[in-house]
Amino acid sequence: MAVSVNNAARYNIHTGEWDVIGTGFNGAVHAIACNGTKVYFGGEFTTADGGAVGYVAQWDEGTETFDDMDTGTSGDVYSLAVDEANDIIYVGGGVFERRVWLDFIPRRCRVG
Repeated sequence: MAVSVNNAARYNIHTGEWDVIGTGFNGAVHAIACNGTKVYFGGEFTTADGGAVGYVAQWDEGTETFDDMDTGTSGDVYSLAVDEANDIIYVGGGVFERRVWLDFIPRRCRVG
C-alpha cells in the first residue's frame, strides 16, 4: 500500500509498513536524531505538521505531536546529535544566534 508523505516517514520493522509523521514538513529534512520517544528533525523547513517551526522540530512518539523547540533556529539545519546524559541536542548548519552567523558550528540546545 502506498503512503503519501511530506519529506519524512517512519517504517515499522515488525509490520513492514510505512507511516506518516503528522502531515510532514514543507521542506527537505537533512538530519534525524532520537532520544527515547523523542525524535528530532532538522532541515530546510519552517512548518511541521502544519505548525510554525524554525528549521528544527521535536516529534513525540507518545503523543504524536511536534514541538517547535523554542522557535528553533533561523537557518537550515544539516546535522543533529543527542547527548542523552546531559539532555542536550547539538545542532549544526546555517544556524543564526542573536544575529551572529555560526556557519556550520554546532549550537548547544537544552532538551526537555
